[in-house]
Amino acid sequence: MLFQVLARSALRAALLSAVLGAASPVQAAAIDSRRLDNGVVLIFISGEMVLGDEKTFANVALPHENAIVVFKSNGGNLKAGIEIGKAIRIKGFSTFVSDGESCASACALAWLGGRNRAMSGTARVGFHAAHVQTGDVKVATSVGNALVGAYVAQLGLPERAVVYVTSAAPDEIKWLTFADAQSIGIDVRQVNLNDGPSRSTPGTASAPPSSPPTPPPGSWGQYGDWIQVFSRPTMLEATQIATEVKRRFDNTYVFRYVNGWYAVVIGPFPQGSGVARKDALVATGAIPNDSLIARTERMAEVVYGGTPSPAPSVASAAPATGSSAEQRARDFMATLQARWSMDNGTAMATLQEAYAEVVTYYGKPLGKQTVLDEKRAFAQRWPERTYSVRPGTVTASCSPDGRLCDVNAITDWRAASAARGTISTGAATYQLQLRLEGGRIAIVGESGAILNRAAARY
Repeated sequence: MLFQVLARSALRAALLSAVLGAASPVQAAAIDSRRLDNGVVLIFISGEMVLGDEKTFANVALPHENAIVVFKSNGGNLKAGIEIGKAIRIKGFSTFVSDGESCASACALAWLGGRNRAMSGTARVGFHAAHVQTGDVKVATSVGNALVGAYVAQLGLPERAVVYVTSAAPDEIKWLTFADAQSIGIDVRQVNLNDGPSRSTPGTASAPPSSPPTPPPGSWGQYGDWIQVFSRPTMLEATQIATEVKRRFDNTYVFRYVNGWYAVVIGPFPQGSGVARKDALVATGAIPNDSLIARTERMAEVVYGGTPSPAPSVASAAPATGSSAEQRARDFMATLQARWSMDNGTAMATLQEAYAEVVTYYGKPLGKQTVLDEKRAFAQRWPERTYSVRPGTVTASCSPDGRLCDVNAITDWRAASAARGTISTGAATYQLQLRLEGGRIAIVGESGAILNRAAARY
C-alpha cells in the first residue's frame, strides 16, 4: 500500500519537513508535488486555502495516476476545500496529515476526500460548522452547512458523519480521534513517519481502531457471496463508478483482481443467498443485467470502501430470502429512491415503468398520467435531488401468495434548484403498496408524511 511505502522511505522526515516548511502562510496555499525515489508521488498543500486553489490543485494533480496528498493547513475558503476534496476522490488519491501537523476546517473537508485517509498519532484533523464573518463575529450559515452535508454524503459517508463535521461552533474545533472516526463511519488509519512509538496529543488516540484482518487472496469467499456489478482496467475508473454505486448500496467495494483488473462489488451476503439477491436486484433495475456472482479466488485486495465484515449465516440473518417477495419489495423501495435521485429523464422513465394504471395516491385514486404529471412538475422545480432510504427503517409484509406487498421506510432527501438558488432538506415516512406479477413490480398505492423539513438559499 502507498502509506506503507511512504513509511519505509529513508527520506520521509527530511522531505516532509523541507516541503511543508516552505509553505506560504498568506494568500494562496502552497501546492507542490514530489516523486520519491521509490516512485511514490506526494502532493503537498500547506497554508490557508483561498478560492482558486482548487484550480491550482487540479493542474498539479492532473499528470498523476496515484498520489498521497499531504496537508498542513488551518483551513480557509469552504468552496476551495470542498472542490479539492472532490478532485482527490475523483482521482482516487489518498490523504495524510503528518506528525505534529494540523489540518482543520476547509482543510479537513479536503482531507475527507481521500480514497484512503491517514494521520499520524500526533497529527490533528479538526472540524467545525461552516460560517460567515460578520465584523469580528463568526456566524454559522445553514447554506454552507447544507453544502458540506451534500459533499460528505457524496463521499458515501453516513449521516452521523455529517452531524459530526458540522457540530462544533464556528469559533471552536472538534479534533477527530481514531475512536470518533470508527464510531461515525470515517475510515482512517494511523501512519507514523517517526521511528519508535508515537507521542500522544490531546484530542487524538495513540492507536488505530481495530478492524477485521484482511484475508489472503482467494479467501474472500469465507466472508460470503459477492455480486460483481462492474469491472474496469484501472483503479481510477473503478473507484469513480463505485462512488456512485455507494450512494445506493453502503456495502460497495472495489477489489483488485489477480489479473490486474478492478471490480466494483456489493456484499458480502450470507453464503448461498447471492444468486437470489442478484436476481432480485437485476429484476428491479438496481444493478446491470450482466451482473454476476464474483469469483472470490480472483479477489486479491480491497482498494476502496474500507475493510468488509463477514456476512452472517443465512440462518442468523434477518429475514433473508425465505420470503423472496418481501426482499424484492425492500429492494424495489431502495432502487426507486436511487432512480428518483438521477437526472429528470432517467427518473421519469423509471416512474413511467413503475406505476400501475390506477394508483391510490395519498388517499385518492388517480390515473397513472395524473400522478406522472405531478411528479414531473416536482422534478422540474427541483432538478437536483438526492433521496435515500434510511438504513434500518425498511419493513415489508406481503400477502400469502406474494402478489401484494406493503413496504415502509423513512427517506432522507436533499433537493436543490440552481435557477432559484434554493436548497430543501428533510426526512419523511414513505409507504408503497406493490403488486408483483412475474418479473414485474407495479406501484398501486403511495403515501407518506413529512417528519422534518428545512429550506435555505445560496
